[in-house]
Amino acid sequence: MTKSAARRAIAGGCNARVFSPTAPTNFKSLSHKPTTGVTFGAGLLFLETLMRAQKPSQFINPRGLRADDAAAYLGMGKTKFLELVNKGMMPRAVLIDGIKVWDRFDLDAVFDAAKEETPSEQNSFDKIMRR
Repeated sequence: MTKSAARRAIAGGCNARVFSPTAPTNFKSLSHKPTTGVTFGAGLLFLETLMRAQKPSQFINPRGLRADDAAAYLGMGKTKFLELVNKGMMPRAVLIDGIKVWDRFDLDAVFDAAKEETPSEQNSFDKIMRR
């Protein structure tokens, strides 16, 4: 199946055709292969196949985040995040066996504090919503 055909199948959801177990695919590295008699739509089957191929650890919500993940968690770039850490506006990393990680709960606390310090002046959205 080509990439464009896979995209069409996913967009089609339950109305799309089912993957054929004998058709060539680009998913040869996946441990789970579709079986015969599958009644799912192609999009659902594709997602199910990808989910089964994932390691369980990828679904864990980690408490310790590396710099790039901590920055993404707060919605900013890694460079800006590390700049704020150096200024003391963000918490320092915890060093675990030579690996710098940031506690997600500390990041939540900084974010919550920033929300409280934000001026309560009304912006255009608040005016439209009459808050």
